[in-house]
Amino acid sequence: MRAVSAARYSGGLIRRRLGPDAFIDCQLVEVGDGPGTCAGTACTFLDRATITYRTRTVAAFVAGTWRPAPEIAVEYGVRAQSGQLGTALTLREVLPWTSAAWDFLGGDRSRAFVAWGRYAPVVRPAWAQSSTPGRRSYRR
Repeated sequence: MRAVSAARYSGGLIRRRLGPDAFIDCQLVEVGDGPGTCAGTACTFLDRATITYRTRTVAAFVAGTWRPAPEIAVEYGVRAQSGQLGTALTLREVLPWTSAAWDFLGGDRSRAFVAWGRYAPVVRPAWAQSSTPGRRSYRR
Protein backbone atom coordinates (compact mmCIF):
# COMPACT_ATOMS: atom_id res chain seq x y z
CA MET A 1 0.00 0.00 0.00
CA ARG A 2 1.26 3.47 -0.82
CA ALA A 3 -0.22 6.78 0.20
CA VAL A 4 0.95 10.37 0.07
CA SER A 5 0.25 13.05 2.67
CA ALA A 6 1.34 16.69 2.54
CA ALA A 7 2.08 18.84 5.57
CA ARG A 8 2.13 22.61 5.19
CA TYR A 9 4.27 25.03 7.16
CA SER A 10 3.77 28.76 7.30
CA GLY A 11 4.60 31.70 9.48
CA GLY A 12 8.36 32.01 9.09
CA LEU A 13 9.53 30.10 12.19
CA ILE A 14 9.11 26.71 13.79
CA ARG A 15 9.52 27.00 17.56
CA ARG A 16 10.32 23.87 19.56
CA ARG A 17 10.08 24.03 23.32
CA LEU A 18 12.94 22.38 25.24
CA GLY A 19 11.90 23.42 28.73
CA PRO A 20 10.07 26.15 30.66
CA ASP A 21 12.21 28.99 29.26
CA ALA A 22 14.23 27.22 26.54
CA PHE A 23 13.27 27.22 22.86
CA ILE A 24 14.86 26.40 19.54
CA ASP A 25 13.71 28.52 16.61
CA CYS A 26 14.14 27.02 13.13
CA GLN A 27 13.58 28.73 9.84
CA LEU A 28 13.28 26.95 6.51
CA VAL A 29 15.54 28.08 3.68
CA GLU A 30 16.00 27.27 0.02
CA VAL A 31 19.68 27.09 -0.82
CA GLY A 32 20.76 28.61 -4.12
CA ASP A 33 20.14 32.04 -5.60
CA GLY A 34 18.64 34.44 -3.12
CA PRO A 35 19.10 37.71 -1.30
CA GLY A 36 20.09 36.16 2.06
CA THR A 37 23.09 34.15 3.17
CA CYS A 38 23.12 30.93 5.19
CA ALA A 39 26.56 29.99 6.51
CA GLY A 40 28.15 31.91 3.62
CA THR A 41 25.89 30.40 0.90
CA ALA A 42 23.23 32.34 -0.99
CA CYS A 43 19.73 31.35 0.12
CA THR A 44 16.13 32.48 0.30
CA PHE A 45 14.35 32.43 3.67
CA LEU A 46 10.94 30.77 3.35
CA ASP A 47 7.82 31.69 5.23
CA ARG A 48 5.86 28.88 3.50
CA ALA A 49 6.82 25.34 2.57
CA THR A 50 5.18 22.01 1.80
CA ILE A 51 6.59 18.70 2.97
CA THR A 52 5.39 15.54 1.25
CA TYR A 53 5.45 12.21 3.09
CA ARG A 54 5.07 8.91 1.29
CA THR A 55 3.89 5.89 3.23
CA ARG A 56 4.66 2.32 2.32
CA THR A 57 3.25 -0.77 4.01
CA VAL A 58 4.19 -4.35 3.17
CA ALA A 59 2.90 -7.43 5.00
CA ALA A 60 2.98 -11.21 4.59
CA PHE A 61 1.48 -13.96 6.72
CA VAL A 62 1.46 -17.73 7.10
CA ALA A 63 -1.36 -19.56 8.89
CA GLY A 64 -2.39 -23.11 9.60
CA THR A 65 -4.95 -25.24 11.43
CA TRP A 66 -4.38 -28.35 13.54
CA ARG A 67 -7.27 -30.60 14.69
CA PRO A 68 -6.26 -32.92 17.53
CA ALA A 69 -9.89 -34.11 17.69
CA PRO A 70 -12.96 -33.48 15.46
CA GLU A 71 -14.44 -30.98 17.96
CA ILE A 72 -11.17 -29.12 18.70
CA ALA A 73 -9.42 -26.72 16.30
CA VAL A 74 -6.15 -24.92 16.94
CA GLU A 75 -5.22 -22.15 14.51
CA TYR A 76 -1.81 -20.49 14.45
CA GLY A 77 0.14 -18.10 12.32
CA VAL A 78 2.63 -15.31 12.04
CA ARG A 79 2.45 -11.97 10.25
CA ALA A 80 5.50 -9.94 9.27
CA GLN A 81 4.91 -6.31 8.40
CA SER A 82 6.95 -3.26 7.62
CA GLY A 83 5.66 0.29 7.44
CA GLN A 84 7.42 3.51 6.53
CA LEU A 85 6.41 7.16 6.75
CA GLY A 86 8.90 9.02 4.58
CA THR A 87 12.19 9.18 6.46
CA ALA A 88 10.50 10.11 9.75
CA LEU A 89 9.23 6.72 10.96
CA THR A 90 9.88 3.04 10.27
CA LEU A 91 7.99 0.18 11.94
CA ARG A 92 9.07 -3.44 11.51
CA GLU A 93 7.19 -6.16 13.36
CA VAL A 94 6.88 -9.95 13.53
CA LEU A 95 3.46 -10.72 14.98
CA PRO A 96 2.63 -14.29 16.06
CA TRP A 97 -0.92 -15.37 16.95
CA THR A 98 -2.78 -18.50 17.97
CA SER A 99 -6.32 -19.50 18.89
CA ALA A 100 -8.16 -22.63 20.00
CA ALA A 101 -11.85 -23.52 19.74
CA TRP A 102 -13.79 -26.43 21.27
CA ASP A 103 -17.30 -27.53 20.26
CA PHE A 104 -18.26 -28.96 23.67
CA LEU A 105 -21.82 -30.05 22.68
CA GLY A 106 -20.80 -31.37 19.25
CA GLY A 107 -22.52 -30.90 15.89
CA ASP A 108 -21.50 -27.24 15.61
CA ARG A 109 -24.00 -26.29 18.36
CA SER A 110 -21.55 -24.66 20.77
CA ARG A 111 -18.14 -23.10 20.95
CA ALA A 112 -15.67 -22.09 23.63
CA PHE A 113 -12.57 -20.35 22.39
CA VAL A 114 -9.46 -18.51 23.45
CA ALA A 115 -7.08 -16.42 21.36
CA TRP A 116 -3.73 -14.68 21.79
CA GLY A 117 -1.73 -12.52 19.42
CA ARG A 118 0.56 -9.56 19.03
CA TYR A 119 -0.79 -6.64 17.05
CA ALA A 120 0.83 -3.51 15.67
CA PRO A 121 -0.53 -0.40 13.98
CA VAL A 122 -0.40 0.09 10.24
CA VAL A 123 1.40 3.31 9.22
CA ARG A 124 -1.32 5.80 8.26
CA PRO A 125 -0.84 8.92 6.09
CA ALA A 126 -2.46 11.05 8.82
CA TRP A 127 0.58 10.37 11.03
CA ALA A 128 2.52 12.77 8.79
CA GLN A 129 0.65 15.67 10.38
CA SER A 130 2.07 14.87 13.83
CA SER A 131 5.50 13.48 12.98
CA THR A 132 8.69 15.42 13.63
CA PRO A 133 11.73 15.70 11.37
CA GLY A 134 14.55 13.20 11.68
CA ARG A 135 14.74 9.46 11.22
CA ARG A 136 13.26 7.19 13.86
CA SER A 137 13.21 3.42 13.69
CA TYR A 138 11.18 1.25 16.05
CA ARG A 139 12.00 -2.46 16.04
CA ARG A 140 11.18 -5.25 18.46
